[in-house]
Amino acid sequence: MTASLSLFTRAPGPQRLFWFGLSIGFAIFYASLDLKQAFAHEYVVQGDTRAYLVALSGLLGGNLVPHDWIADYYASVSPWGFTQLYLLMAHLGVAPLLFSKILPLFLEVAATIYGFFLVQEMFPVPLAGFIGTLLLNQGLGIHDDIVSATPRGFIYPLLLGFMYYLARSSWPGVALFSLLLGLFFPIGVLLSSALLALRLVMAWLGWRPRELPVYIAGLTVSLAVVLSYLLSESQFGPTVTAAMARHWPEYQPHGRCPFFNPNPWIYWFRGSGSSFRLAINPPATALAFLLPWLPRFRTRLPLGQKLGPAVWLLPELALVSLAWFFAAQALLFQLYLPSRYTEHSFRIILALAGGIALVILADGVLNWVSQSPALGKTLAGWGALLGVGLTTVFYPALFWSPFFPITLDVVSPYPALYEFFRNQPSHTLVASLADEANNVPVFAQRSILVGWKYADPYHLRYYQEIRERATDLIKAQYSPTMAELELFQLKYPITHWLLDESAFDRGYLEANQWIQQYQPAAAKAEALINRGLKPAIAERVEHCTVLHTQGLIVLDAPCLTNSPARHSHHPATNLLTE
Repeated sequence: MTASLSLFTRAPGPQRLFWFGLSIGFAIFYASLDLKQAFAHEYVVQGDTRAYLVALSGLLGGNLVPHDWIADYYASVSPWGFTQLYLLMAHLGVAPLLFSKILPLFLEVAATIYGFFLVQEMFPVPLAGFIGTLLLNQGLGIHDDIVSATPRGFIYPLLLGFMYYLARSSWPGVALFSLLLGLFFPIGVLLSSALLALRLVMAWLGWRPRELPVYIAGLTVSLAVVLSYLLSESQFGPTVTAAMARHWPEYQPHGRCPFFNPNPWIYWFRGSGSSFRLAINPPATALAFLLPWLPRFRTRLPLGQKLGPAVWLLPELALVSLAWFFAAQALLFQLYLPSRYTEHSFRIILALAGGIALVILADGVLNWVSQSPALGKTLAGWGALLGVGLTTVFYPALFWSPFFPITLDVVSPYPALYEFFRNQPSHTLVASLADEANNVPVFAQRSILVGWKYADPYHLRYYQEIRERATDLIKAQYSPTMAELELFQLKYPITHWLLDESAFDRGYLEANQWIQQYQPAAAKAEALINRGLKPAIAERVEHCTVLHTQGLIVLDAPCLTNSPARHSHHPATNLLTE
């Protein structure tokens, strides 16, 4: 054994404790950066968390309108375990919005713990556990999965925990984490069950040990979870078909959920829902592709011989991820979005494999340096190791500062708006095409008729209602006659309208890609504005305004369909200078 090899493997107990502690330290540090952003302002929420918070508010008996269409829908598509965890914390006094901000810390630490010990099962070198989890946490900081505190954030600790217990042939652990994956992120249980099925087939062929209790326990639990989803009926279904989606503007490049793209490169490798999402970031994860070849260089890379059989979990996970990816492509959108089957698992695979490969190569460089007394080689070797090591550890600060971590938080500068709506009755229902309307259910606990954030076009019955509401709202807001406005308010129990100051300016509609999806209503409204016809609602803004703050106008809805004189007693709160 060379001196370089002993550098990485001596005193395994203390060394493992040191690198494990350092791994946890970096996880907490990165999570603290998330927390700093989450609590930097009073009104901050992670963008993707909003839909789930609306659902939780409805389930908790919050101040949303009873049987709120949007809240009921997101409650129906939220995994049971995810919902119950948030409800439990709410009953313990931790509000869902607050819990969504602190939960990522625990998810990231749990993912680091299982990631570190999984690497030890595959490659018993503690430094590799540190590098692998470091790369994983850096990758998580560049994306908003864990920080979203939504179901997809749970895939990292749960899938890593499942793989760890599978590597240790622990049937209770495999069964438990199969259940947890199903309860928190159902796509994860499809990956885990496929991995178990693959190993069962390989065991039958004699390529793997016959660990039948492990495979049977995991598959039994997974099958029970999958059946529970298949047997449940959704009041918002069925799922949109590929044939329908291809003709919907919502699924085109500038739509609400851009999926179909005429550029094959974007569709297969860059698209948010259609592609593999194979992100080589941080760059050190690219070393993962070298890992299968490193053990062949026994003399130059002796540490590669320490790779154990558990390392096969990584290519096996890649294989089942790709299988589900192509199945989801073939059955669009019955299995949801294809990218969900590869982006998370590939991020885990590349980080852990990249960390192992980096340590093996570093040991090879040390081995090369130790065998040569030449000062030049020694300086070059240590210089290369130092440069790569520092770049790997400080990669976010060197290349992503000041944007790391990327949280995609939404910060609202309209405190007066939410204070106003919170003081309104619980049956308040706001009609709005303004972007800020998407934050009203979260920050003010009041219902909105429609909003682009809640316009997911995956389930037909749900989205048909959303499309009808949006279309009706566009017609009513831009109609030059009162008839359209009166019909709208007879159909929907609106209490308030929320307008952008520029809502009736030329170019407002054209610049809003979400509104442009709803044709021909958007085109007709745009034509009316361009012809100089003033919408009927614009004539009553002055008389019906109850709040005016920082470019936003709140109107009293009943006032709009009655004579201005009858509502002249409504004092408008003007907060333009706030």
